[in-house]
Amino acid sequence: FGKQNVVIHADFDLAFLRAFPGVVRFKKTALGAELQIDRMEAAQKILDEINGKCFIRKFALEEPSLNDIFIEKVGA
Repeated sequence: FGKQNVVIHADFDLAFLRAFPGVVRFKKTALGAELQIDRMEAAQKILDEINGKCFIRKFALEEPSLNDIFIEKVGA
């Protein structure tokens, strides 16, 4: 599939990550944001960008769910 999900829980507005290089999908959540990235290097660059700007409670790199893959393939 080639894409990864990044889950971030932080006390900071993460909306600026919507246009961050490597981010292909951005979803604001009550606790922070969920992003889909197209390359692994983007995760490290995102962490470097937000580190020191806010308190990060969670930063996790996750495999895409079957639902994510289905939506990507079908184009919904």
